[in-house]
Amino acid sequence: MTLTLGKTTMIHWYIRSRLLLADLQKKATDAFRHCEESDDSVVKTIAGYMKVDFQNLKDHWHGCYPNDSFGNLKRHIDFAQKQDFRDIFSFDLPEIGSQLSKRLQESLEGAAQQKAGALCFGYTHPGVA
Repeated sequence: MTLTLGKTTMIHWYIRSRLLLADLQKKATDAFRHCEESDDSVVKTIAGYMKVDFQNLKDHWHGCYPNDSFGNLKRHIDFAQKQDFRDIFSFDLPEIGSQLSKRLQESLEGAAQQKAGALCFGYTHPGVA
């Protein structure tokens, strides 16, 4: 059974979202480390890349769920201070990851209900089976 969101399958959407979150996680961790070393030019460069990553995540995510938000992630990326990077990997990304898992679970439950409904009526549509 394939769960679709337009032309994107749910699993592809989920994996791409996880990869984008992982990229942000790595960059936030690197930026935090460079903040501790007072390497401001590197921090500024990483924050610039994070802004692009955030926009990619937002565009990708909103392609399927346009009303979802990302909490304080953008604000933390824009301020780009040591505490902001800590908040990104400690709070923002875990919250978004939970939201992502919730979307996957909802999709799986919806597909299971569709399949069960078809079976209750004594037939199985080829697209559901």
